[in-house]
Order: sequence, then structure tokens, then C-alpha cells
Amino acid sequence: MNLRPCFSSLGYAMLVGVALSRAGRLRAPCLLLLLVAASCRTLQRNRDWESRETLFLAGLRTLPHNAKMHYNFANLQKDLGNADLAKLHYIYAIRLWPGHSSAHNNLGTLLNDTSEAENHFRMALKAHPHHAHAYYNLANLRQQQGRMVEAVTLLEESLRHDATNRDAVSALAGLYSEAGRSTEAESLHLALLAARPSDPVVHNNYAAFLQKIVL
Repeated sequence: MNLRPCFSSLGYAMLVGVALSRAGRLRAPCLLLLLVAASCRTLQRNRDWESRETLFLAGLRTLPHNAKMHYNFANLQKDLGNADLAKLHYIYAIRLWPGHSSAHNNLGTLLNDTSEAENHFRMALKAHPHHAHAYYNLANLRQQQGRMVEAVTLLEESLRHDATNRDAVSALAGLYSEAGRSTEAESLHLALLAARPSDPVVHNNYAAFLQKIVL
């Protein structure tokens, strides 16, 4: 983690203090107090920059009513597997910014209630009609409900807005294959390979597809 912003503030305080001291405007005890205060501030900022979590917590302390701060902290907690804390901060973000499409989408992925999850995915799309991940997540719900025709339509819409989403490509290719549309399924994999030739997951997904159609 880059700590230069912290050290630069201390250096700036030292330069100002020395300059004022030489100009006869700041006596030694005052200079010492200035340096101590700057050092304490620097130590605190260093602690804030120790990790993503401490940095985001510092941001929440500074800007507790900032939706983006709560959203970023929620994403971190989601990555760490702290689903309940992530949900709490996504909800805070939405309260502060009702039209935060990604907060709605990400919250929906953490909810067990499928109707509530769907509501958040639709809120995401209402705020941002081209939100590829919201279409993808809605498609997953439709697959779970056995509504495959709707799932295909939603996945196709998702890929119209983000053709490089490997999960959406894999899901849609799978549905195409099940419907006897193997040529179209393979075309999806090949297009993604052309777009992401260095992605090992893309190669693995295509290999799994080829193995399935051969068998």
C-alpha cells in the first residue's frame, strides 16, 4: 500500500514549521507541538492505509453519509464472505442513493428470498437499463425456476451489453446446447476466446463444452 500521502503531510508540516521558525514567527516549543501533531496525524493515516478494510473504514468515519463509501465497504465484505455485513452496507448505500444500480444488483445476489432478489435486480435495471450483470442475475433466477426461454432472452440481453462476461457466455452456450443449437453455442465460446485469449477460465469453459458435445 502506498503511504506517500501520509509522509508528505508530515514533510509539509516540517517545512512550514522550519520556515516560520527562521522567519522568527514560531518559537521552538510551538515548532515541537506542530511536529508532534503532524506525526500523530501521519501515524493515524498509516494505520488507515494498512489494508483495504482499514482504508474503507476510515472513509466511512470521514464520510458516513456517502453512498459510495458504504457500497465499496459492502463489496469488500462480500469478497471476504461476510454476507450479513455486506447486505447491511448495501442497504445503507441504497438508502442514501436509491438509484444506485450496482448496490441493488449486488444486494440481490446475497438474498435468499428470490422475489426480493428479483425486485432488486429490476431496480438495478430501472436505474441503469444496460446493467449486464442484473440481466445475468435475473437469468439465473429464471433458470432456477425452470423458465428456460426467459433465461435465454435475458442472457442474450446481458451479452448485448457486455459480450465478454464469461459466466453469461457459458450459461447461454449451455442453454443453446440443451436446445440443440450447438453451432450457436460454439460461436459464443469462439467469440469470447477471440476477445479474451489469455483467460484460462475461458479456455477451460470451451474445453468443457467440447467434451460435452463429443460425449
